[in-house]
Amino acid sequence: MKTRTQWSPNLEWTGEQVIPELMCGDARELQAHMSRYVFALRWCSEQATRPDVPPTKRVLDAACGCGFGTYILSSVAKEAFGVDLSLNCVNYARAVYSTPRTFYFTGDVTRLDAILSAGDFFDTCVSFETVEHLKEPEAFLQGVYRLLVPGGHLAISAPHGSSSCFHVPREGQPHGNYTRAQLWELVAKVFPRKGMEYWCQDERTNFYREEQTACPIRTHIVVACKEGGASSEG
Repeated sequence: MKTRTQWSPNLEWTGEQVIPELMCGDARELQAHMSRYVFALRWCSEQATRPDVPPTKRVLDAACGCGFGTYILSSVAKEAFGVDLSLNCVNYARAVYSTPRTFYFTGDVTRLDAILSAGDFFDTCVSFETVEHLKEPEAFLQGVYRLLVPGGHLAISAPHGSSSCFHVPREGQPHGNYTRAQLWELVAKVFPRKGMEYWCQDERTNFYREEQTACPIRTHIVVACKEGGASSEG
């Protein structure tokens, strides 16, 4: 990872993007974001639980932001690809969060076919806190589905209780929040229900198989499996 003097001066922290180097005053919030990527490692490589297994999987981090999550995924993946709409974010990722196994691209995640060629396929796609920003979330999921290998996994999250002005408003809501049912049904439009499972993250680093309704702010996570391969938790 590059030193502080090599960080991009053009990337402004708005409060919505996660930039670890600029979040020293909110370490617990940063930990909550980073823990999602650590949680997803089990679907990115058997190496996550067995260090003796060499990395074999190609992973896509859709809406990668500044690249810190792609960097985490590259610790166990054979190749980790990050895609983000912001050129500044991608340049920052290339400057700060590059490894020999990371590759960054600029583009709209609802048009993944225009960014990645037909020969680019992935074993796993991770996309955290993305769909609430999109006007066409189903188009995004369809693009992910096409790029996954048979039996490949998607791990996706959306917030519940967020008051961010950056989110696309949903019907009946002032912001782009998702309920558990809404995220589940969105993913089920593209992926088979039998290959789906639900997780809930509380405000910090805890993950549960049931929704934590006592938490006013929580994160819904759905993991889905494309047909054609064995579905497993890793």
